[in-house]
Amino acid sequence: MKIKSFCIIFVLIFLSTGIYASGENISYKPNSFLFSHFLINNLPGAYFYPSFFENFAPDTTLLIEENDGFSLIDSPRIYYEGDSFINFNWSYNGFSINSSLDHGAPGILLPFSSIKQYELKGESPFYKDYGLNFISSAPEKTSSQIVLSTVWSNLGSYVPLATSMVDPHATTAGRNPVLYSNRRKILSNFLVDYIYCKKFRRSTLYFNFSYFDIERQFNDFNEFDSVFMEHGKLVLLHAEYEKKYKDSSLHITGVFNDLSRDRMSAELGRLPQETRKKEKQSIFSGLRFKKKNFNLRLSFLHESENLSPSRLNYLKDLKDIDGEGFFPFEQLGSFYGNVFRLNFDVPFKFYKINKKTEVDIFADLKFAFLRGSEDKFDFNPISFDRSPYLVILWNEGKSYHNTNTQMKIGTILNTTVSDNFSLFAKLLFQYSSLRFRSSENNLSLLSAGFDSGIMLFKNKNPEILLSYGTNPLRIKRKCKFFPGKR
Repeated sequence: MKIKSFCIIFVLIFLSTGIYASGENISYKPNSFLFSHFLINNLPGAYFYPSFFENFAPDTTLLIEENDGFSLIDSPRIYYEGDSFINFNWSYNGFSINSSLDHGAPGILLPFSSIKQYELKGESPFYKDYGLNFISSAPEKTSSQIVLSTVWSNLGSYVPLATSMVDPHATTAGRNPVLYSNRRKILSNFLVDYIYCKKFRRSTLYFNFSYFDIERQFNDFNEFDSVFMEHGKLVLLHAEYEKKYKDSSLHITGVFNDLSRDRMSAELGRLPQETRKKEKQSIFSGLRFKKKNFNLRLSFLHESENLSPSRLNYLKDLKDIDGEGFFPFEQLGSFYGNVFRLNFDVPFKFYKINKKTEVDIFADLKFAFLRGSEDKFDFNPISFDRSPYLVILWNEGKSYHNTNTQMKIGTILNTTVSDNFSLFAKLLFQYSSLRFRSSENNLSLLSAGFDSGIMLFKNKNPEILLSYGTNPLRIKRKCKFFPGKR
């Protein structure tokens, strides 16, 4: 592991001057990290976005286990810049793709061959939001490509004769009797990825497809040194049309996802009987119109999710292996989310007495419609250290629907005072609301935020940014945890 880490550091630091492929569009942005297409193609596991967070992205912590796509079918938990994972933002070519059903997760994933760069942005006066942006672009010429990938497990150690160097080794009979000989791992992993691109005189049409199939092994803490299996699959489709005009461009895109897994929450250390079966479909469509001083985006995201229990009315022991879930509180049933978004920005710049000032006025409108039909267990016995404690009797599950609205408007200002001194500021106002069937439960909030700072030695080494700000409060998009009056 140390040798592998050293090799990655060597590539990223000592070869950084030539690390990008010839002709790749790389532009520096403060307080951001751009992971190039060259790195995605050449570093191990970089095709899988969870592996990017686990192995390459600075200042991020992936709160679930990842290795070579192990967690690709899991809901990601990204801890970044001290903020909770439920507030992490996801976007695709500037379109917001935050899920309306899963806290801190993307509503869609892109086929692997369609991702050209990862752009990780931090909270600062430079950007409207922070988080990860999947950057996709068409190939440079008419082409097609197919990629096949698989994993062989149980190949052993990186170092030959490793077991003879540590006595007793964890795999020998003299090991610590409380350690498991079997641990979570990939049993099989199969990937098919295809891309087709057709170039016309002033337009481009391209299509991407990915199929990912994985079987994993997890520890079963019901019985010492036992395991259980999970099977999952992921189907990803993406199509995009680009049209270039004299001084503008038009992009029309569509994405479809189909995800299924039979042991949801196994990655969190849950017992087999506490896991759920998950079937989820997502559809995204977007339109982007771009001119020199005007950018417009329209998008629609639909998500449907069905969660069913692996076992009914199971016993829950409060002497939990890691405290992840004390009570059987997970949601069950069918849930749906439809999100419409409109956002635009008007960037312009002007010069006065050899000083350049850039202004970006932006607005973002979001309307989310969520509904669900909850299912419940009949009952759940509760024990502590195998001693009876109580029995939970559940009410009958019912349906609900609610509406979440967010409207945000603001401006970003950047003034270059001198070659070594720049001023930045961001000011925004935000309105958010949550509405139920019963109007007496409705919520609304109007708040403001700002972020301002100075930068010393811009585009030099070292570059110093000093800033302070506060984010406006908002009513979260996870509306399904706020059922209306019944």
